[in-house]
Amino acid sequence: MSQFGLKILTRVLAPYTFGFVFLYLGITGLLGKERIAANVMYTLMGLFLTIGAILHLLFVADVEMYS
Repeated sequence: MSQFGLKILTRVLAPYTFGFVFLYLGITGLLGKERIAANVMYTLMGLFLTIGAILHLLFVADVEMYS
């Protein structure tokens, strides 16, 4: 894998993907009303990762950063 692909994978795609996974786990757990504190933490971590990846792409990243 090229350096470009590896940097995109580690800085954007991985947090974005894990953010959606944590959001899914947290929301489905909250709807099932089991382990409320753990599921709230999953939801907050998912939001943090997903929003962080989006903000990184919008405001921080430029093409030279990944090449």
